[in-house]
Amino acid sequence: MLYSIDNLFPTPIYVSSNHHNMCQILRNQAINLDPNKWIVNNTNNPEDYYASDNHVLSEPNNKGINSIIVKHVNTFVCDILHYDIPDGCYFDIVDSWFTKTNKDIDTVWHNHSFAMVCGILCLDNIGWTEFRTRYNPHKFFDFNIKEANHYTSGTYNIPSKQGTLLLWEADLEHRAVTDDLRYSLAFNVIPKGNLSNRITSRLSI
Repeated sequence: MLYSIDNLFPTPIYVSSNHHNMCQILRNQAINLDPNKWIVNNTNNPEDYYASDNHVLSEPNNKGINSIIVKHVNTFVCDILHYDIPDGCYFDIVDSWFTKTNKDIDTVWHNHSFAMVCGILCLDNIGWTEFRTRYNPHKFFDFNIKEANHYTSGTYNIPSKQGTLLLWEADLEHRAVTDDLRYSLAFNVIPKGNLSNRITSRLSI
């Protein structure tokens, strides 16, 4: 029987590995952070924290790391998603913060829909980031699945590997899942400058 499958609406997750040098720099910063600067992220999970400083990559000693991540953002947006970016438009990491999640904690499902791209830099080999589909996965005929695949799974997990950078479109829902103490760096990206050259919709930010 001959047939073909068209993947109509794939969801891209950009994965770049082996960023161990900048990972070690940031992990040391997170570990040595003043304990008073950790804030409970979710009252239902008192062991899930984020750092009050949300401009980690804007610090002078982290500017090089910021530049590396922005280059990957440009690759993701321009070469993978193929957005036509106008001259005078650039991508800015508008906030960046450390997260600390303790043993056996699942963070709440959420997205960052106010941004264009968001991402994390994994600072530990612990736990994973879980993503879930944009559509409602509950179906009337919901049989057990013999083997999970991209067509029938409502969630997808990417293991946390130290030095791995993950990027995705910011409206995609995600959460962190961990079985031990895990640090990471999270960030949001928005376009700035000249966003459109069209006569009827010129826009600059």
